[in-house]
Amino acid sequence: MRAGLLIIFSLVALVLRAQKPFMQDAWLNEQNIPVKVNAIARDGKGYHWLATDAGLCRFNGRSFVLLQDSVHKPATALTVLRGVVFVGYSDGSIGHVNDENTVVRVRPKNAAPSSSITSLHSFGGVLWICTEGEGIFIVVNGNSLVLNTTSGLSDNFVYTLALLPDNHLLAGTDKGINELWLREGKLQVRNYTMAQGLPDNIVRVIKPIAGTGLYWCGMQQAGLVLFDGSSRKIIQPHVEQGWQWGQVNDILPVDSTRAWVVTEEGYLLETSFNHATHQLDVVASHMPGKRLKGLLIGRSGVIRIATNTGLTLVSGEYMRYIDMPADYKLGDIQAMTCDKQNNLWYASGSKLYTMPLGNAQSPHLVAQLPGNITCLYADKDNRVWIGTFGNGVWYYDADNGLVAVKGIVPLQNESVLDIAGTSDRLWVAGLNGVEEIYYSGIDPRHLELLRQHNKNSGVGSDYIYQLYPDSKGRVWMATDGAGVCMYNEGRYARWDSTSGMTSKVVYSVVEDAFGNIWAATLTDGLYRFDGDKWISMRGLGMQDANVSTIAANASGQVVVVNAKGVDIWYPQSGLFRNYPHKTFGIDSASSVLKLSARDSHGNVYIPFEDGFIVFKNVDKRYDIRPAITISSTSVFFEPVPSGTKDFKHDQNHISFRFEGINFANPERLHYRYKLEGYNDRWIVTNDESVTFPQLPDGDYTFRVQASLNDMFHKASEARYSFTIARPFWKHAWFIMLVTFFIGGLTVVYVRLRESNLRKVSSLQRERMMFEYEHLKSQVNPHFLFNSLNTLASLIEEDRNAAVDYTTHLSDLYRNMLSFRDKDLISLEEEWEILENYLFIQKSRFGEALRVHFNVSDDIRKERKIVPLALQLLVENAIKHNIVSMLKPLDIVIETIEDSLVVKNSYQPKLSKEKGAGLGLINIKKRYALLSKKHTRFGIRNNEYVVTLPLL
Repeated sequence: MRAGLLIIFSLVALVLRAQKPFMQDAWLNEQNIPVKVNAIARDGKGYHWLATDAGLCRFNGRSFVLLQDSVHKPATALTVLRGVVFVGYSDGSIGHVNDENTVVRVRPKNAAPSSSITSLHSFGGVLWICTEGEGIFIVVNGNSLVLNTTSGLSDNFVYTLALLPDNHLLAGTDKGINELWLREGKLQVRNYTMAQGLPDNIVRVIKPIAGTGLYWCGMQQAGLVLFDGSSRKIIQPHVEQGWQWGQVNDILPVDSTRAWVVTEEGYLLETSFNHATHQLDVVASHMPGKRLKGLLIGRSGVIRIATNTGLTLVSGEYMRYIDMPADYKLGDIQAMTCDKQNNLWYASGSKLYTMPLGNAQSPHLVAQLPGNITCLYADKDNRVWIGTFGNGVWYYDADNGLVAVKGIVPLQNESVLDIAGTSDRLWVAGLNGVEEIYYSGIDPRHLELLRQHNKNSGVGSDYIYQLYPDSKGRVWMATDGAGVCMYNEGRYARWDSTSGMTSKVVYSVVEDAFGNIWAATLTDGLYRFDGDKWISMRGLGMQDANVSTIAANASGQVVVVNAKGVDIWYPQSGLFRNYPHKTFGIDSASSVLKLSARDSHGNVYIPFEDGFIVFKNVDKRYDIRPAITISSTSVFFEPVPSGTKDFKHDQNHISFRFEGINFANPERLHYRYKLEGYNDRWIVTNDESVTFPQLPDGDYTFRVQASLNDMFHKASEARYSFTIARPFWKHAWFIMLVTFFIGGLTVVYVRLRESNLRKVSSLQRERMMFEYEHLKSQVNPHFLFNSLNTLASLIEEDRNAAVDYTTHLSDLYRNMLSFRDKDLISLEEEWEILENYLFIQKSRFGEALRVHFNVSDDIRKERKIVPLALQLLVENAIKHNIVSMLKPLDIVIETIEDSLVVKNSYQPKLSKEKGAGLGLINIKKRYALLSKKHTRFGIRNNEYVVTLPLL
């Protein structure tokens, strides 16, 4: 058993030795100016942070953002503590990133470093600072504590820290490894140097191997050792030809045996450690002119290397390539296969080549056929079957060399499209259908044709592009004209549009690690069969629907070669990862149908411009979905502090900025959002901000998703819940208060209205009484008799005067009728009534009646009195006083301040007329109903004076 494991391990190591990872530089600026990156880290949101000579830089997979700081020194170290990014500088300064994405200085109390920060760590919620010459600083709640040689450290040059399971610390220094712990409040130190087994005293990197209790330690000259955290022993691996790659700057453990290592001399090393033999195998990739500083692997599996020129991306965890010699030409490759011993076979025109995948040997030409090779198949005995164009079927093995298949009449001179095998069968597809041949696997010279599968037998077509036996023993056929056909135990199954398959031309079929069948069609792209129906894969991120090859590795990924590049289906993410041409230097892929191979470990090989791409089994669940974060929230475009959840009712104009973090396919990004509680419909956008104005009060949740395609299948999501408070006028206390207030106003209004109605009723009653009394006075026999006598005399004496008299008399009565329904009239209108009345009376009394009207025109037009008041007062004066040539009656009408004064000389008649005083009383009541101003009347200085307020 142990020997078998060693053989497998050696085989894997040899496979690794022959393959190289793809690498691609990412420049930190548009000018492609080199910027030294000293450290790299990832936060909880998915951002990558780079400590550079230009300062702290943030990377979202598409763009680099240099953050503002006040230090203006090279950034040298990074860590993330409770979700906050901390950065150390070459002058000993420390900073952290705030909500506004600027670096704020951290100034520890008690003591602060002044030398370069070599590394930062966050253990137990505490910030640990390693320095170049001042030991270790520990910052807790803003206070600092210093550990140095005075405290017991072996040296003040401290490069790194690591946490042991028992909360002890390992510190890498210029004088070995220091183990630190507290006992009864005192620092305890145990030192590990060359005397305890270290091959080098300068330890620059210590990294734990998850789940093992072991720690990789990288040194300045002697490479790598392992520190056993349980036994406190140092394990020195054996490296063939010794360590030759220089100072170790960072280590990235992948699993219990594998780790990536970068060195100061520009080497990227993939190491594999055998715990039984302590053998360390190293596959080195050199980057001339670069010094490699740090390592980070993202959730999509891309390894990022911090270098002295910028950032380098490495595909080694999921994709590699085999570099081919100069005479290799992609356009000549027509067929591929792998045998059980992991030899890669490929056809270039009519030539058959092979090369072992376990070493870096050049390809070996094993045979040349009389015609072009169209397909290859390696059986369980490592015999390679060869299909040709017009020259039938051949096979090649170590015992017999190249042999043509004879005795099977349909295969003679056949143009073979594909060859496949099951347990005791050989399946050959040609232009006339499929030949099912019995083949025991012992002697290839004894083959027996069992049956033919063609259009007439049930396949539906004679032209079969590919044959694929699945894990259940069924044989799938990709046909031209009949779609997909499956043969199982003498029965055929075909599918049409009712089952989801709309294409009749299928180029390739493959089974993934989960038992799903995939089919590549002519124009409809890719389909997946789930055992019941065919599901179109359009809209899930494929670059192009013109698929030439599909292949599946052993861990569930499906490789799709199309006109625009290569797409890889990741089942955990439910998305395609895209490699367009030029990505990682992949210029092009072949358009030849079903051109791929799969080794015994399940890795997939496809040809490209410079050799063969290897799509590795990916046991880790790398997630290629873009992450999404809400970067800021604003109210009326003014940022609010992070974590703000409650807003006032007038803070209802809210904006969100969000950002997709995408390291798998940074050029493809789609967003959609919705605000629950406001609009439950998803809105798709390419923008990275949205504003919601005039939001009503309530509870809301803003949701935003990012995806590589517009289907948002299994899309990552960010949420932000908040509340807009109800305005005070919607609270119960305010509603009750307003209700009581309105109720009170209603009561007051009703009462005021009733009072006003009573006033109006009284006013109307008084007016009607006044009009009645006034009308009686104007139509009483005495007034009419006098008026008619005057008229009669005028008719005899002066007809024109009689007409004028009649006109004034009619005007008097008309005006009386016109103003009888009004509560107030202007003084000018009242004067018009009075003029007509005075004309009649002067026609009777002549110069015995003298009226003086001293009122300005402005007051006449602007001020008002009750109707017929002046006429009544003048009438009363005439009625109750002597009017004769011997005692003329003088009446004066004038304004004093806001009052109208009517006075006449007091010369009363000997006998009073009936109804005296009723008119004045009526006027007084009418004024009382209209105003709070008072009327006054009485005898003063031998004059009868009446004062009326002007309204």
